Amino acid sequence: MGRGERPTRGIVSPAVFLPALERHGLLDEGLHLQMHQALAVHEHARCQGSLLNMAFNLSASQLANRELAGNIKQILQSHSVAGSHVTFEITESGLLETPNVSLESLVRLRMMGCRLSIDDFGAGFSSMQRLCQLPFNEIKLDAEFVRNLKHEPRCLAVIGSTLALGEALDMSVVIEGIETAEQHRALLALGCTLGQGYWHARPMSGSDLLGWLHHSAAAVGSRS
Repeated sequence: MGRGERPTRGIVSPAVFLPALERHGLLDEGLHLQMHQALAVHEHARCQGSLLNMAFNLSASQLANRELAGNIKQILQSHSVAGSHVTFEITESGLLETPNVSLESLVRLRMMGCRLSIDDFGAGFSSMQRLCQLPFNEIKLDAEFVRNLKHEPRCLAVIGSTLALGEALDMSVVIEGIETAEQHRALLALGCTLGQGYWHARPMSGSDLLGWLHHSAAAVGSRS
């Protein structure tokens, strides 16, 4: 989920504005607007030679909407983007009680080729049984485990076990909250290949992202 930006308050976290959108029934409208904006950036990046995967948050209430998958399919088609180039993230706590209509939405999204990610894994209390029942193909381990990595040895075991679980279930594992080179080195030693956090890049606008991709590609080219 992207950040909001206000002239007087600067960057606003999704944790601040998402509850307000949900209270006013604007989550779907916000998702559609965000997808159109992000997929336009996707198209520009593709023209520059970078093929991105764009990730979007979904709430449990949105999954209960039978029109969700159809609306998403129309947006993807309007930008000529394949479902395999987008990921939808649902928090672990939102999956505790998944009604049949929500499961139907998840299955339809997977049938469209979209990736499904369990966000903040380890922060909720969903069972391993639910993990096996639902059609997810990605786990995003909660950032709290990385934050405590240096001072709490058991976090190292949790991260290693989650990586092993992902491999056993044929699911990608993304480690959230990487902020230092020390954390990055420790995770690489554990076999982590996918990460997210300020060590990689800070939140940025679509135009800044395109510039960042261009400069990154130029830097790689100069070293080769």
